[in-house]
Amino acid sequence: MSVHEARFRHLLHEALESSPPGASLTPATFTLITAVCAKVCHFIPSDMFPLGEILADTFFEASRSCFLSYADTDLENPCADSITIRYLHSNCLHTRAQPTIAWHVYGETIRLVQRMRLHSEETYASLSPVEAEMCRHAFWHVFVGDKSLAVLRGMPITIHEYSFDEGITTAYASNEQNEYNLGATIGIQIWRHAADLLLRMRVIKANYTTSHDLSRPLLTPADHASLDQIYVRFATCIDDLPVHLLPDNISLSSSHASSTSNKFATQITDIHVTYLTLKLHLVEKLEDTGYFSGESKDMLVLRKTEIAREMVRLLQNLPLWALKMNGEPCAEKIRLVGVSLIAIIQDGSPFEVRARRDFAVLLDILSQLDSKASDSLHHELL
Repeated sequence: MSVHEARFRHLLHEALESSPPGASLTPATFTLITAVCAKVCHFIPSDMFPLGEILADTFFEASRSCFLSYADTDLENPCADSITIRYLHSNCLHTRAQPTIAWHVYGETIRLVQRMRLHSEETYASLSPVEAEMCRHAFWHVFVGDKSLAVLRGMPITIHEYSFDEGITTAYASNEQNEYNLGATIGIQIWRHAADLLLRMRVIKANYTTSHDLSRPLLTPADHASLDQIYVRFATCIDDLPVHLLPDNISLSSSHASSTSNKFATQITDIHVTYLTLKLHLVEKLEDTGYFSGESKDMLVLRKTEIAREMVRLLQNLPLWALKMNGEPCAEKIRLVGVSLIAIIQDGSPFEVRARRDFAVLLDILSQLDSKASDSLHHELL
């Protein structure tokens, strides 16, 4: 979740310049600043910021405690910060291995964007430029998080075109305002196309179940055509990435995110890891729907192992710090690919050796991330 940098710096300056320091802070401002600090401490690797692990819980507890003192009032008159704070708290709770509480807190962000009608471009016309920019970013971050929870945690998709009478008309953030907006927009589009396909498959399954004609094939030619069209949109959505968002642009010789060649490394990592994870997930869901009914099982397994191998090669060419900067969500995506490889290994497939070799690489990378996902993956293989 991004914050408005100029405004955030101004808030910090005011707080530090007041006498005593911090005296000028409102509860909401204190909560926001400490929430941002907690998120940074949780996500920046310890070898880059050794104090982060020590300070993370202190910042989070301070932010959460202050927030609870005015949370009910905040719901009455929400703003972009209302969403941002809850989003950051949810991220921190997830990193602290409290996924259930994190999900409930995240649910509040979803209800806020719905109540504030941030899905409609018309809403932004009445907001100040800064508030509009923050709300726009907040909406799309929550939109992506909603899809991520559906894929990684099996939660329902809540925010989609079908959720609103007029659909989603909110425009993406302008690329002219921030050089990172283009990558963020591409990330949104990846999740958006994937969600379109997942929901289309659910509609097809629902129609099949309620038709009472269980003798007919699950997929009609029209169903195949619609799935083809949506999948092609997903599969090709990163074909025209600019050079600065390609993995080849990351310098492995530099160990720091501050170098010019690595300024987009965290974003590159998120885009490509997300894309390959969703690609494999969608193939498995299409298989469940009967999309590959005419294809041999071995060819389908080969397709899955090729995607997993592509992920392995990607991870081997990304700096470890870039994976760490993407936090537990990145580790969970890698874990999801590992789970698919476990299924191939345990099924006695002809590709078991290939799957086992790539699984070992994924497990090694996860262990270096100090992720809870690696422990979970160990458990699932046993």
